[in-house]
Amino acid sequence: MKQHITAIIPCFNEEKSIKDIVSKVKKYCDNIIIIDDASSDKSPEILESIKDDSNINVSVFRNNKNKGIGFSVKRGLYEALKLKTDIIIKIDGDGQHLPEDIPIFLDKINNENFDFVKGNRFLLKKNLKNMPFKKLLGNLIVTNLQKLISGNYFISDPNNGFLAFKSEIFDAIDIELLQNNYFFENSLLISASA
Repeated sequence: MKQHITAIIPCFNEEKSIKDIVSKVKKYCDNIIIIDDASSDKSPEILESIKDDSNINVSVFRNNKNKGIGFSVKRGLYEALKLKTDIIIKIDGDGQHLPEDIPIFLDKINNENFDFVKGNRFLLKKNLKNMPFKKLLGNLIVTNLQKLISGNYFISDPNNGFLAFKSEIFDAIDIELLQNNYFFENSLLISASA
């Protein structure tokens, strides 16, 4: 039985990357939901052209003012759940994640029976070399705090926004309780670990 896969892409001023991200993500998904968080660049026009030119179902929603990445992803989750999708992929619109890695996430869910899969920028040394020291130190501190708060000591890179999950996890997680800001991923990890 074919799975229904939906990608959520939050977008804020991503005029340089969003078209390329969508063209790569659509190879792996049945639907793409893009939430434009009140971009002030040319992203809205680019998103409209993507929506009209796509051969898969691309839906674009625009926040009337900038409400944060967590708010945008939560809005995308509600829309994805309306579609009765089986698996939800969340990937950022700025190009920091490789859409070509989506099959790895799907393999973990389908063949290793995970409910939730998360990216980790620290697995590749080249990512560490490209990350500013302050960001690296901040991520190390947040990672250790996340482990203590959640009780899940396997977590690494909790702020990484490349995620995949079975939609059924939201039978147990209240989306409204998740953070609206950059701590969205952290709050999701804590809820998923409970």
